[in-house]
Amino acid sequence: MTNDHRMRMESGESEELFSKLFSSVPDIVIRTDMSGEILFVNDIVFSLAGYHWEDLVGKNMFSYIHPKDLERAYENTVLMLEKPLGSIEYDIIKKDGSTLTVEVNGDVLRREGGTPFGIVLVCRDITERKRAEQELRQLRNYLTNIIDSMPSVLIGVDPDGIVTQWNRGAQRLTGLSAEEATGQTLAAAIPRLADRLESVREAMNTKEVHIEPNQYYHDNGELKYEDVTVYPLTTNGIEGAVIRVDDVTEQRHIQEMMVQSEKMLSVGGLAAGMAHEINNPLAGMMQTAHVLSSRLFEDLPANSKAAVQAGTSIEAIRTFMGMRDVPGMLQRIRESGSRAAEIVRNMLSFARRSESSFSSQSLVDLIEQTINLASSDYDLEKKYDFRKIGIIREFEENLPQIPCDAGQLQQVLLNILRNGAEAMHEDQEENAAIPLPQFKIRVALDNARPMVRIEIEDNGPGMDIDTRKRVFEPFFTTKSTSRGIGLGLSVSYFIITETHGGEMKVESNPGKGTRFIIQLPLISKSSITL
Repeated sequence: MTNDHRMRMESGESEELFSKLFSSVPDIVIRTDMSGEILFVNDIVFSLAGYHWEDLVGKNMFSYIHPKDLERAYENTVLMLEKPLGSIEYDIIKKDGSTLTVEVNGDVLRREGGTPFGIVLVCRDITERKRAEQELRQLRNYLTNIIDSMPSVLIGVDPDGIVTQWNRGAQRLTGLSAEEATGQTLAAAIPRLADRLESVREAMNTKEVHIEPNQYYHDNGELKYEDVTVYPLTTNGIEGAVIRVDDVTEQRHIQEMMVQSEKMLSVGGLAAGMAHEINNPLAGMMQTAHVLSSRLFEDLPANSKAAVQAGTSIEAIRTFMGMRDVPGMLQRIRESGSRAAEIVRNMLSFARRSESSFSSQSLVDLIEQTINLASSDYDLEKKYDFRKIGIIREFEENLPQIPCDAGQLQQVLLNILRNGAEAMHEDQEENAAIPLPQFKIRVALDNARPMVRIEIEDNGPGMDIDTRKRVFEPFFTTKSTSRGIGLGLSVSYFIITETHGGEMKVESNPGKGTRFIIQLPLISKSSITL
């Protein structure tokens, strides 16, 4: 028997053996020669790819690989000569022209001497698995996008405090990406939340949501507030929690302003009643003091006649009064009465809307006039001179005129400037190393709303949180009773919010100065008709 005859017999026996071994295998099994010509394929190829045996045998296997994978297939076939082919994914072309995704494992067939004579490939259909994986990826991306689109900070942690989830809100807050934060401890990722680990463990133990509202912290010297909520998680035996952090700083400020507004409304009625009750006896007191001064010190015939009838002279009476400082006492009565009358006027202004005279005004001109007015303010007792305070003007160009009561608006601006000047002066008296007092006054249009924004910022001592919360509260003052009763800023707030339909707030921290922000509408409320 010749060698050729023996090889043909062996080849036939091999084909029969391959056919029996792989006829019932659920995967496509292909045997080729070293050029890629198909010598054998099992019957499962019909149900998976639509080909019959005769469609494939004698054809080159590379003809059925999708063009996008063809170059890679050539490279991997060469690599098989050195080691078996690991699991590699290809798209193959089905008989109807559609594609089938398969996971291919292959190896080279060798003779006893190691000479390669063929290739065997096992192709597993993974189309459904890939579709499921794609759907899973899409679902994950969808959920991730939902989580990332939330304004809240969302952080997943395990019971040891290791970060497992990190949304875009957390990235904005810390500057750390999800890849950088995942695997770190919560204390390392966000140090100020380190003490929340106890809340995490408590939430997991009790299976209850743990809420810690209005937690405050300092960010670059600015006081901020946040709500921290811990949600326990138990999924497939894996314990952990989700920490949600919401910045409520602005909400807290709004709440404070609402509380102040409520206080002002409740005090308004009392202020009006008090003002009317005080006004009548006050007017009588001042009138009596004026008449008394007239009868003692004016050259009236009736005064001289009454003195003669009493057995003395008007000159003697005046000499006695001067020796006893009666003229000074009367002057002080009149001054105190005038001050009390001013307080009454402020209380009435606070308690009800006055008949304001609105007209179109240039804010820049009003501010300049107010600065000139404040420059005449000089406190002889404290040696405080407004003219020595630096003024930095940051005025947007081409600002429109706004409808306002010029006198009332100047009253507000002057009040803020005087308070700031006084605070900066006192601060400098206590510490000579403090920079020279300075105001920054900014005026610009609000890009989001039809309003104009005024900012008056000083570099004074600032306010603590309790003072800032109460600064617009009626009768609240940090000054001595001889220098104020705490109605100035309350009346200013009323003028801006009620009379002008605007907004007024304050931003301040100890040692960081104070900034008052006033926003006024470009259209008067009274000019809007429905």
